[in-house]
Amino acid sequence: MKNIYIVLTKTNTIVARAIRLVTGDKYSHASLALNDQLYPMYSFARKYVNFPFIGTMVKEEVGAGVYGKFSKVPCCILKIPVSDNQYDGVKKMVDTMWQSHQYRYNYFGLVLNYLGISKHHDKRFFCSEFVYYVLSQNNIFDLKKSPSLVKPQDFLDANAKIIYEGNLNDLKNPQLLQNIFD
Repeated sequence: MKNIYIVLTKTNTIVARAIRLVTGDKYSHASLALNDQLYPMYSFARKYVNFPFIGTMVKEEVGAGVYGKFSKVPCCILKIPVSDNQYDGVKKMVDTMWQSHQYRYNYFGLVLNYLGISKHHDKRFFCSEFVYYVLSQNNIFDLKKSPSLVKPQDFLDANAKIIYEGNLNDLKNPQLLQNIFD
């Protein structure tokens, strides 16, 4: 058995504030980590820290990039136990997507998501759509909805254990990070 982690975050960017305003949800972003160091975290987000209008698949890091712009980044980390085969499937899928450079941010899908309209595009994802798509394709869990309708907050309803709620950037401290995963 191995573990996969979903990291839900709440930054104070204009886009994140707008998402929370529209949804009323606590968290506005979801990332996927394949190890207990939470590095890298994979997601679909802005390519450039200070320019939100170009999005793609990204590798995120605690305390760096957008997370590094803020001293406090509220987060919730979910731990999902998976079989070796499921883990290998997720890893292969993420690696393939990362290496292809063909994937872009699904801006239109994000708008449709908040209107409750399902529309999937094979090479475009927004953060929660990506996380759920990868996990559902590997039979890890089923939220009973299309990936294009999943919001970050929906992962709190998944069969996963919350192992940490607090400031993501506090996890730059290796001792705290180790305590969480022990």
